[in-house]
Amino acid sequence: MSASFREAFVERYLPVVRAYLSARWKGRLSRSELEDAVQYSANWSDYLASSAYAHAWMLSHLPAWSEVSFPGFVTRNEENAPAWFETLTTRYDEVVAFYRDAFGWETHVMGDAPEFRYTTLGLNENARAGIMDATHFLGDEPARWQFYLQVADTDETIAKAVSIGAEVVAAADDTPYGRIATMTDPAGIPFCVLGPNLEAS
Repeated sequence: MSASFREAFVERYLPVVRAYLSARWKGRLSRSELEDAVQYSANWSDYLASSAYAHAWMLSHLPAWSEVSFPGFVTRNEENAPAWFETLTTRYDEVVAFYRDAFGWETHVMGDAPEFRYTTLGLNENARAGIMDATHFLGDEPARWQFYLQVADTDETIAKAVSIGAEVVAAADDTPYGRIATMTDPAGIPFCVLGPNLEAS
């Protein structure tokens, strides 16, 4: 790690980490993690390797984003940025209740027909994510979260991605929400792309 990065980290981020721990550790960190925080907070490299850092990271990501150090997505619904997130599940009612109760989601039913059951976090243009009943098509595949990257041209994106190591899992198809395709990256991680429908172009 370069000296300039180390200096920037110490100057900008270490005070945030210390303040965060001071505000969070009462009743939230174990005794050993608290001792780690005290012991390592003066040394950034040791602190990053400590259990206190790992615990603080989890706290900052699971309950909510930290307004200071983790502002969340600042670019969304723009080309090459995340556009949508959804979970596919065969235990739809249970999963909707879980995210509503565990994370305080304001859920809205988008579709409740047997062939399309879908609930969103937020309503209409304020929707941020979705939960889909995938009972009829998931088969032996595991339930999962999936994300969509917005692109200018779905087919061009597929061609470029495949040329550098991606594999197509589900071919591009026009839908009411855009032209969607699913691929895996060279490491086998699945992702979806979302662009304008061919009819629209």
